[in-house]
Amino acid sequence: MLTKIIRAICPFFYVNRIMINLIAVSGIEKYLLKNLNPVFFGTDYEIVRVKVYEKKEKIVQVMIDHPMRKIDINDCAKYSRIVSNLIDEKNLISDDYSLELSSPGIDRPLTRIKDFHNNKGNKIKITTVNLENEKKVYKGILADIIEKSILLDQNKNLIPIELDKISDAKLLF
Repeated sequence: MLTKIIRAICPFFYVNRIMINLIAVSGIEKYLLKNLNPVFFGTDYEIVRVKVYEKKEKIVQVMIDHPMRKIDINDCAKYSRIVSNLIDEKNLISDDYSLELSSPGIDRPLTRIKDFHNNKGNKIKITTVNLENEKKVYKGILADIIEKSILLDQNKNLIPIELDKISDAKLLF
């Protein structure tokens, strides 16, 4: 009952809790996000996504954004040093790893509810996963965000997609 009251008072509380799964998916990504987020508190910078890839060595990708301007090479260099030092000091990753710190780029991922709001009217690609782990890909114009869903315009046909079903979302150009 309390949860329903909180949702009614603050509707984005629930949505933001869902959206964290697009910023960091796996356990190690969520662990890194939790430990790296404080680096950006008190700044205008935010983590957009944390990805960890396993190849010959671990590749840790951290994507950052700034609400007022584009991320430049100086931002990436500065926060790359800070993030790398923090990972090493706290031994957040025990194996060898490479760190890639970047801006969201032109085909930016949509990982936060505000990313969806800021990109209404733009062409996007959405991937959903159902309970049987089957993926479905949608492409269209982001028409609106309503409660816990987005509306995707596919040739004047509005398709509702629940936010908690989205496994990946990005801009298309």
